[in-house]
Amino acid sequence: MDWNNDGYDDILVGDRNGYINYFERNSDGTLQSGVKLVSNGTPIDVVYSSAPDFADWDNDGDLDMIVGSDPTAPLRIYMNTGTASAYQFSGYVNFVAGGSTPSVRYSMPTIFDMNGDGLFDIVMGASDKKFHYYENTGTLGNPSFAADSPLEYQSGGQMYTESYCSRPEVAHWDEDGLPDIISGAAGSDDYVYYYMALPGVSTEESSSGILAPASLSMNENPVTSNLSISINLGEVSTPVITVYSMDGRVLLTHNAGTLNPGHNTVFIPGTLPNGSYMLHCSAGNRQLTERFAVVR
Repeated sequence: MDWNNDGYDDILVGDRNGYINYFERNSDGTLQSGVKLVSNGTPIDVVYSSAPDFADWDNDGDLDMIVGSDPTAPLRIYMNTGTASAYQFSGYVNFVAGGSTPSVRYSMPTIFDMNGDGLFDIVMGASDKKFHYYENTGTLGNPSFAADSPLEYQSGGQMYTESYCSRPEVAHWDEDGLPDIISGAAGSDDYVYYYMALPGVSTEESSSGILAPASLSMNENPVTSNLSISINLGEVSTPVITVYSMDGRVLLTHNAGTLNPGHNTVFIPGTLPNGSYMLHCSAGNRQLTERFAVVR
C-alpha cells in the first residue's frame, strides 16, 4: 500500500515481537530500512505476533489500522489523526462486534467488503482454526460490526484450516466478482489454501458458499520408488490422478477412490522410467498440477 501517499507502494508488516514495521519505497523501487510504527511517540507493541491490516476506518481520506496479536488481548483499532502522507496515532480503542469485545488468540484480521454493500467487513483467522466473519452493519465513516459468524462451506459446516495461526487474504482471485480466500498456515502444515467462492449463494452467514479447500503435494520429489501423494480435502471427494509426459501424452491414470476430509495419502506403483513428468489431480471442480522427476 502507499502509506505516505507519494505514489509508491510501501510495505508494512507485523512481527513475532509485537511490533509493526514500515518499509518506505524509494522512487527507484528500493526500500528504505524498516522503522517501527509509533503511537504517542512510543513504538506500537501488541506483545506478540502483531497482525495489522489497513483501511480508511472513518472515511477521512487517510489509512487507519486494525491489529491482531497472539495473546487473548482484544483486537486494537488505531485511528490515524494525521494525514494521508504523515500518519499520527494517539492510542487505540478495542474492536467491538455485536456489542462486545471479541477476545481470541492468534487473531489475524483482514479487511474486505464480503457482501458487496460498499462497507468493509472483517474476516479473521484465530487459534480455533476457524475463519471469523464480522459484518459491517454501520455506515461509511462510522462502522459498526455484527457479532461473530464463522464462515461456512457451501456443503455445510464451518470453514477450518489445518493451522492455529492462519492469516486469510480476501480477493477476487478468479475475477468472477466473488470474495475468494487465500490462507497460509503455521506449524507442520506447509500448504497454502485456496477457498473458492461460488455464485448464487448469500454472502451472509455462509460467506459466498465457499468451497472446501484441497491441496496436493509429492511426498518425495524426485521419486525413487513408488509415487506417494498427499491430498488434503475439506469434503468427501473422489480424486483422479493422471501422469503426463512432458510432451503431453497420458502415461497413466489412477482413480484414488472415495477419500474423506482431511489428510490422505495415495500410493501409485512405480512403473515410470527415469525422467520428468507432470502430475495432475482432479477433485470435484478443483484442478491441481505438479511437476516431478523420477530417479531410480
